[in-house]
Amino acid sequence: MTNGRCGPRLQNLFRSFSPRSGACTVSPRWAPTAWPSRVGAALLVVVVSVLVVEKAWAVPACTAADVIAQEVNCSPTGNCVIAKVYEIPPDAPCVFDFSGRNVTLSSTARINVGSGDLTIRCANFTMSPGALIDGQGTATSGRSANGGRVRIASSGAVDIQGATNNRSRIDVSANTAAGVIQIEATGSVAINGRLVASNLRATADGGSIAVIAGGNITSNSSPITEIVATGGSEAPKGGGAIDLEAGGNIALASNTVIDVRGSNGGTVDLSADGELNFGGANGNATSEGGSGATISLSAGRRVVVTGTILANGGGGTEVGGEGGSLSVETLLGNAEFQASVRLEGAAPDGDGGDIDIDVNGDIRLSTGVTVSAKSNGSFGVGGTVALTAARDVLTSSQTATALDVSGGGGGGGLDIVAGRHVVLNAPVDVSANAAGGTGGDVSITAGDGAVGNVMVANTVNVSGGGCSVDQGCGAGGTTDVEGCDITISSVGRLNANAPGEAGSHQITARRQLRVDGNVTAQKTLASGSDGSISVFHPVSLAPILASGSVRPAPTMNPRPFCTAENPFDDCLVPCPVCGNRTVEFPERCDDGNTANCDGCSSFCQIEDCPPAEFCFGNVACDVQLGCAICPDAPTPTPSSTPTPTNTPTITATPTVTATPTATRTQTPSVTPTSSRTSTATSTLTPTSTATATAPPTATASLTPTASATVTATQTATVTPTVSPTPTPTNTLTPSVTATATPTPTPTASATATFPPTTVPTATVTSSATASPTSSRSPTPTNTTTATPEPTATPTERTPASCVGDCNGDHQVTIDELVQMVNIALGLANLEQCPAGDADGEGGITIDEIIRAVSVALGVQACEP
Repeated sequence: MTNGRCGPRLQNLFRSFSPRSGACTVSPRWAPTAWPSRVGAALLVVVVSVLVVEKAWAVPACTAADVIAQEVNCSPTGNCVIAKVYEIPPDAPCVFDFSGRNVTLSSTARINVGSGDLTIRCANFTMSPGALIDGQGTATSGRSANGGRVRIASSGAVDIQGATNNRSRIDVSANTAAGVIQIEATGSVAINGRLVASNLRATADGGSIAVIAGGNITSNSSPITEIVATGGSEAPKGGGAIDLEAGGNIALASNTVIDVRGSNGGTVDLSADGELNFGGANGNATSEGGSGATISLSAGRRVVVTGTILANGGGGTEVGGEGGSLSVETLLGNAEFQASVRLEGAAPDGDGGDIDIDVNGDIRLSTGVTVSAKSNGSFGVGGTVALTAARDVLTSSQTATALDVSGGGGGGGLDIVAGRHVVLNAPVDVSANAAGGTGGDVSITAGDGAVGNVMVANTVNVSGGGCSVDQGCGAGGTTDVEGCDITISSVGRLNANAPGEAGSHQITARRQLRVDGNVTAQKTLASGSDGSISVFHPVSLAPILASGSVRPAPTMNPRPFCTAENPFDDCLVPCPVCGNRTVEFPERCDDGNTANCDGCSSFCQIEDCPPAEFCFGNVACDVQLGCAICPDAPTPTPSSTPTPTNTPTITATPTVTATPTATRTQTPSVTPTSSRTSTATSTLTPTSTATATAPPTATASLTPTASATVTATQTATVTPTVSPTPTPTNTLTPSVTATATPTPTPTASATATFPPTTVPTATVTSSATASPTSSRSPTPTNTTTATPEPTATPTERTPASCVGDCNGDHQVTIDELVQMVNIALGLANLEQCPAGDADGEGGITIDEIIRAVSVALGVQACEP
């Protein structure tokens, strides 16, 4: 009895409860004391029926012949439609070999792989909405607790279909270690269902999902596509691996779910010979001290990011995890970010991640986008961001920070190299924001290809942190800016201020320097010391500096222009006008225009494009971008151009007095690889030490008042090898929680207008079967010395929406049906299977059990 009734809600079964007597009554042919056993028997008949039906439907199969013998629409020589339920034996690999024939799994088809191994070979392969290949490892231990292996080998196209609330699914999730899903197709692959290789328990590692297509890989926005390989928060390794490779384009809708979260984030690797449209990914670490995911995007043409990319470290009270890593590469195309990227270190001491974007085109950040490798911990150091573009690096106008490599204990490193222009319309933060922290280091080079300008129309902040008894006072960082015309607009600012020792700025203008805003390296406390500012400029072009705009007073270093006869002797490489039919050093040609693909590039350099047959789409040159990078092309014969014997650089050496003791060290290294021509620079090595003492100086916020416009003028370059300088190491010893004393940062609203900063809508174009590959520079890594035990964080599970899915794994098993029967009989609590109470009335009825049976049989879909 429960509440004076015949078991919980059993009146719905027998309609024999008497409200007057409060007693249970039964029909005359039943003995009054027999009802519980009879009810139990009736309900158990349902369970037994499921067993019988499932056994009848689940036909043992290990070969295509086993399937052909059962299916009416599957002939030995023609196409095959699979509609029944099959059971794969677990003791040996099975192969359904339908080579040369199309295979379709209908909506009623179900192949139970369990922890086994199944390969399906065919021509075209289609999974209809509701079809299921189930390779889950649901046992609590042993081999059956691991996910299975499912491989689709198609000589045609693969179509994983889905409809609203009824998506097809391949699932190799498990209680110990998820399994493997591998799809290989010579044609295109459409994924509009679910590919799942995830953890079923908090201690399980994620599995592996690989999709390799000779054509395109696509997903639609409806229904939502899921490609998921999560690991548990207590898993030994963490998230799994997702690898998509296309001989054509990869075009994933912006709401496509790609998820490799886990105790440590997993890996995501997308590679397309054509364009890559990426809807983002979640690779956050879910355990204390866990590291974010490793994500790689590579395309023969442009890369467009339309969804947020996350690879943050796992936070905690004792140790913070490091941010993950992201690499983006194009061989001929832009990298366009329409959504934010966050690879942030976690409190209290996790370092920021590493971001390396190297493209043969532009790097464009749309309005509202933040690219962040900062640390959120008081003792963490910002990571590294390296942006290398054959043409322009452009950030849109906004108040939010566009590039963030800040940290509590120290700023990280930001390195921007553009073949043409660099335009910074949004804030850049590489500061330290905790007491004793040292600002980071920023290097900006425009005109690396020949001629290019720098426009700073907002704040570049490398200021130091505040002061505390334990940590001392923060020190400023460094900036190094080089280009032809360099403009610091009226709302632009280079800030290396600090309460301890201020930082330094070095500005090398190969043509005209104009400062209407502020360039400062000042102490903010009387006990501190000012930093240094060095300016290099042509002898014939004096800088234009607004009154009081540069503080402290800069050291001026006029230099002559280099010539072909004396290219590297204490001089500046000139910035001639390309397209005037006059070959001027460092140009190598000038045909009277700035067009590419005519033998003389838009930089007035001789074009040496690879043979078109080695390039994607047989395109070796783009009229806007120039020559393509084609990894499979033969190495060109070296030209007779003289090669200088040295590669000098301009170096400033400020004096630094604050040196915190290190227990956590981050040493980022940026090594971009490119076939593009680099510009040589001259050797200039000033040394400046500032020791003046002054009363505290308040740093005022700037109010934007104007828009800045720069006119680009192009010239050419010589071809020495340029080696990037490693980012200096930031170190500190955390002993107490530091309180940051930030320097106010102005907000800019002015927008530089060269070149246009609009981001075009991503468009999928042609596909091809060629599969060129490229070699990438290794991703920098951060080393953390402290390795305390992580605190277990239970994995959150989304409640199932289908009746009887007690454990939320999107299916209903016999054990769950028996559990529902026990709850209906009052032998178990509803809390053990709340999903069985579909109508939410506090109990389980026979109708709900029958609905659960329908799900178990595959008659009704079970959707998350």
